[in-house]
Amino acid sequence: MDALDAWLTKVDFGRRGKTGAPQTLRASSQAVYRAMCRKLADGLGIPGRGWETVTPDDLHAFLAGQALRKETQARYLRLTERLFAHLVELGAVTTNPASRVALTGAPKKQANEKTVWLS
Repeated sequence: MDALDAWLTKVDFGRRGKTGAPQTLRASSQAVYRAMCRKLADGLGIPGRGWETVTPDDLHAFLAGQALRKETQARYLRLTERLFAHLVELGAVTTNPASRVALTGAPKKQANEKTVWLS
């Protein structure tokens, strides 16, 4: 996880401060992202396979199988997008499967389905 630590401490990973200047992540945020990355890697079976084999379906299944609040799913998705963008930058993978993953939400009504509260 040395590469993960190096990535999380990069200035360009952190958010922008009030002045617009890049900031590094706080140690507490780094710890949270580190834990999230480990859970993601374990959930995807990364120790036994490479990041280059991960598909959008794999990511969707991971997110759907975690019983997470929508806000936490969004954090995982954003972290995964950033992780894969970094891996693309390094040449470790060629595509970012997280960029094509939609968050799961409430099922959408069918066009002809009756609205219950109107019945």
